[in-house]
Amino acid sequence: MDDRYAQILHHPRPVSQQRLPMPVRDRAAQFAPFAALTGFDDAIGETGRVVEQPIILAQDALEELDSAIRKIQDTIETQPEAEVVWFRPDSRKAGGCIHSARGRVKQVDIPGQLLLFADGKSVPLKEITSIRLEEEYPGS
Repeated sequence: MDDRYAQILHHPRPVSQQRLPMPVRDRAAQFAPFAALTGFDDAIGETGRVVEQPIILAQDALEELDSAIRKIQDTIETQPEAEVVWFRPDSRKAGGCIHSARGRVKQVDIPGQLLLFADGKSVPLKEITSIRLEEEYPGS
């Protein structure tokens, strides 16, 4: 063994007479990782988050949507079943996410611009990209 440390090797650890010992939890916190750039990990995560590009409908697709909404309105008392696909824009970056739902339509709220399902889900009319009515499902 190195002679430089032989004289202190078996001495007790120094303990302060004026201060209480630091709790083990606080001592461990001294060695926690340090993030020099606050928010950097969040920014990297946001940059890597994948979004879809907006769907721009052609005139004939818009007319089909309008026709499907009219069919739903005409048969609303039967709560027709429909599968709806819509594009929800992302609030933090360009693009968004495509969603879909299938269920009974309870109401087409024209003033509120919403399509309301019987299960409580609502879809903004301006975000809808396609509607398939029950009669269009194979085997129904």
